[in-house]
Amino acid sequence: MTKELYKRLNELFKAYRILCNHKSTASKRAIDYKENRYAKWFIYLGLIFLFAYICLLSVGLSLIKKQIIEVNEIEFFFGLLPIFSLIDFLGRLFMRQSTSHLIRPYLLSPLKRKDIILSLILQSVAKFTDKVFLAMAIPYGLITILPIYGVATFILFLLSFYIFVVLNSIWYNLFHSLFNHNGLFFALPICVYLGAVSVGLLNQSNIAVHFIQFYGIIGCMFITHPICFILLQILILCLLIAIYFKVDFYIFESQLTQDNSKEAQLISSTSAFSSGTPLRHFIQLELFQIQRNKNPRKKITLSIILSIVFALLSALPQDAAYGFQQYFYISYALLIIGFSNLSSMMQYEGNYYSVLFSYKDFIYQHMRAKYILYATMLLIPTAILLIATRWNNISIAFIIGYALFTAGVQYFFVLSLTLFNKQTVELNNKNTTGGWKNTNYMLVIIGILLFIIPSLFVTTLQKNASETTTEIILTICGLIFIATHKLWIRAISNRINNNHYAFIEGFNASR
Repeated sequence: MTKELYKRLNELFKAYRILCNHKSTASKRAIDYKENRYAKWFIYLGLIFLFAYICLLSVGLSLIKKQIIEVNEIEFFFGLLPIFSLIDFLGRLFMRQSTSHLIRPYLLSPLKRKDIILSLILQSVAKFTDKVFLAMAIPYGLITILPIYGVATFILFLLSFYIFVVLNSIWYNLFHSLFNHNGLFFALPICVYLGAVSVGLLNQSNIAVHFIQFYGIIGCMFITHPICFILLQILILCLLIAIYFKVDFYIFESQLTQDNSKEAQLISSTSAFSSGTPLRHFIQLELFQIQRNKNPRKKITLSIILSIVFALLSALPQDAAYGFQQYFYISYALLIIGFSNLSSMMQYEGNYYSVLFSYKDFIYQHMRAKYILYATMLLIPTAILLIATRWNNISIAFIIGYALFTAGVQYFFVLSLTLFNKQTVELNNKNTTGGWKNTNYMLVIIGILLFIIPSLFVTTLQKNASETTTEIILTICGLIFIATHKLWIRAISNRINNNHYAFIEGFNASR
């Protein structure tokens, strides 16, 4: 039994060493090695700045602790662990490839698949560059914990928080694998974090203190038995790695053994490139593009996060009723999802433009499918803004009117930008490809104006008219443009079809 275990560990260590060596030498064999080498310095510089910002936030956290006397220093920090986990989780959304993509180059190697998957998992655990959130504990520990509890407790505190960051990394990787396997798992972190944060709403008198006191029990456990607490963390980490390994192996094996003929039949049955295709097939194509390509997926994820953040910022009460700042938050929250994705239309499509131009109605159907999809996504910030009316001085009718105004008037101007998109943007390009060379700065300027002008318009309208009149004007304008969306989308698509040679020339020149 001992010999078999030793042999198994030796095989695993050999696979880990081979993969680490291959990873370290793979970049040197790349064609764009010099570009990547210079880009790494900017990435490291960005990590240094990020580390400094997190340290600055940690110092501010220590100053906030001095104003809260209901809990001690360690209980206060551990009471914020769910918030730290959420921030770290959101920061990792663009930092990882799925294991199924990483393992495919090694399928024909003599290494076992289980050893490859486990080695990749251990590499992600040992990687230190994505553990930059550890900086949150260092200044806080130096300022508040070291003078009171001593060096030993301070070191154990840092070790415990580092294990927590590793646990959060494995938790995100597990979610990433499940989400790539089935998009419905997107609801998993939403349920987890909403459930964790909702605990603070049980006491309406002092939500923040009650939240910290509830999760501060974890800090009490650390103070009472720090060694046992760290051992418990390591045990949970090993258990989570085992679950992650089983899930990754199952997903990868299911991808290799799935019936490709059924998948091909499903794609062909939903193909948009046939005459008389319903509108839903174009919507499915857009969802497929988001799911299977890195750049569209990253863009829509980032836009949703920014929309939620600015929707929450609008919940903060302002000094003046209906100020420009609050209008800007609402406008940004409602417009960013549609603007970031609709304004880049025909740029991603430049990768397969020859098919889109093969039939005159394809552009119209494709534009209308995008419009309907991203107009539906307005429900996300609208729901948050409607909830936020409980704390700010914004009325529900105004939020609904502004959402209709965005879906109608603002989306009309955003889709009109499609007429200027004659440059191809790759679906899976790297940061080192020099995409800034093909940037259309006129579109950047117009985009800035689209965010500022509506806020100024609504502010001026509110100052010169009553609140009810403002809501009615926004609602009517939005409903008119929504009701006539087929007409102006048809006009835009006809302009594109009439100038399709200019678009094709631009796509070819920028590829």
